[in-house]
Amino acid sequence: MCGIASIIELTPTGEDLRAPMESMVDTMRYRGPDARGVYVEPQLGALGHARLSIIDVAAVSNQPFRLKSTRLHLTFNGEIFNYIELREKLKHDHGRTFETDSDTEVLLVAYDVWGDQCVDHFNGQWAFVIFDPDRNRVFCSRDRFGIKPFLYAQRGNQLLVASEAKSILKVAPQFRQPNFDALSLLLRASIGGQNHETCFEGIYRLPAAHNLVVEQGQFRIKRYWDYPTERSTLSYGDATDRLGELIDDAVRLRLRSDVEFGFTVSGGVDSCGIVSTARQFMSGSANAYTFGYEHPTYRNDETADARRICEQNGFNHVVVDLKPTDVLPILKQAIYHLEAPHAAVPIIPYWKIMEEARKSLTVVLEGQGADELLGGYVDRNAYPAMLDDLFGMRPYQALKKLGYGVRGRLGCSGTRFLATIVRGIAPWTHGVFRRWRGDEQVYLNELRNASSTFEFPRTRLPGYDRLNNELLRQHENGLVNLLQYSDAIPMAHSLEARVPFLDYRIVELGFQLPGQFKFRDAFGKAILRDSLHGKVPESILRNRVKRGFDTPIAHWFRERPREIIDPILRTDACRQRGLFDYDQMWKLIDAHCAGKLNIFSQIFRWMITEAWFQTFVDNEKIEPIA
Repeated sequence: MCGIASIIELTPTGEDLRAPMESMVDTMRYRGPDARGVYVEPQLGALGHARLSIIDVAAVSNQPFRLKSTRLHLTFNGEIFNYIELREKLKHDHGRTFETDSDTEVLLVAYDVWGDQCVDHFNGQWAFVIFDPDRNRVFCSRDRFGIKPFLYAQRGNQLLVASEAKSILKVAPQFRQPNFDALSLLLRASIGGQNHETCFEGIYRLPAAHNLVVEQGQFRIKRYWDYPTERSTLSYGDATDRLGELIDDAVRLRLRSDVEFGFTVSGGVDSCGIVSTARQFMSGSANAYTFGYEHPTYRNDETADARRICEQNGFNHVVVDLKPTDVLPILKQAIYHLEAPHAAVPIIPYWKIMEEARKSLTVVLEGQGADELLGGYVDRNAYPAMLDDLFGMRPYQALKKLGYGVRGRLGCSGTRFLATIVRGIAPWTHGVFRRWRGDEQVYLNELRNASSTFEFPRTRLPGYDRLNNELLRQHENGLVNLLQYSDAIPMAHSLEARVPFLDYRIVELGFQLPGQFKFRDAFGKAILRDSLHGKVPESILRNRVKRGFDTPIAHWFRERPREIIDPILRTDACRQRGLFDYDQMWKLIDAHCAGKLNIFSQIFRWMITEAWFQTFVDNEKIEPIA
């Protein structure tokens, strides 16, 4: 896990690129505290790298990395987890030799042998830039699911590439202009990391599963991987066994590290499954981190289940406490590293966990990605899909099955269930709901006129039942948004996060399976639960309530608004910015604090958006923690 940067010359200018490249790398020093390097190739541009040493920590593997006997150079952020197997294949099938024990060298040799098709062989998470002077081309790639960031902007005849927007802004401050359409989508629809546009006008994200190639003064972007459309013929029992085998191997590969590693564990099925699977490949102990808090009336955490799974596997259970006084300082630091507002309140406890984990670890394994693949989020999109897929059942069986899911997942009242169904069938009703609730009237000027709808690249794939198509939408869009913070926040603390459920083999199997394997016998993620039988206690496997990094922030907003809300929103800067109707916003906040409304999510979005403007537009000084 590192920070990468590049200035790619579409047309050679003769400009000295070393100094600007060094300044781009310096902005990301927390991403790579162990080593920094720059390489300049006159015809192609410059590469920069900030290294966090994980595999083969020797200096010989520092980057930018040159492949011996060639002119190929690489800057690479991420890990190729199957690098040992690929190295053996390249040795025996292609007669290649290696100078290091790193996955970096394997990546570059793979490109030298297979060209652009090298990415088809990789099992990992990556963003990289390869200079190929002999062919006068540059080859760039981002992993299949967008785990690692890749940002770019065109400045005249140069393409600026980096892991973070701050790196691009360092040498091209003209991009420090708000993209109000992107900001509006974050505020209104929680659309963030899945949007190819960033909150900075002119800075873009390379989409997941895409390569970017520069040749003959032009660059082109092309998809290299897609979700499978063929259907599996496996029985439920055989599919369960196969899923279990793939989870075992995905975890085994992601335990490869030359530095200390540990886990996050929420007490839910996904993270407990990772911890229990890892145990069989380990000889010693490890730390596993859970978020906890104290509140006199709000108890909704999973520390008891997390402690139980840690004790069962002989791991050290570390409970990281969050207090209301933590919220504001963390929010300001988090926005500096996220570089965009984020609708997910869990970024606050997640920051606290990463802060504590960095005291002992450099690598952390997480359970991210199972919900969007196997039906963990039974939400407004999935309910209509399940209704559609359940029409083939007897009416009593279908209603019973769906009803159990409703009560277990949401604790739903009939009204809430009906609203969920309506919003899933007719998404446009969400805008009507926002106007009825009053938060739509908060937005003024550029935000009022900005886009509030996002055109998803596609809505269906052939051969998918409706539930799988809804899960595809979650996996290809909502998950990418979550992955944005599961990269930025660990990297703020010089930590690498690994996500076994995003092993591409697990994803491909998951989308080959019918929806009824995922929502089965009143349980979401049914096949995952069954594949973990015997590893994870039945009380966890059969628990329908999903909490994750839940927080009492709605209560804290009510109880301590002057400490948490006022320092950001009750300010002259916020009023004078003219993006929020100040009176309407505070009318709604006061109603929340009085217990008349529950709009903590909207308040959080307003706060983090204003914090973004203070940090990146007003240029308020925020010091990175490392």
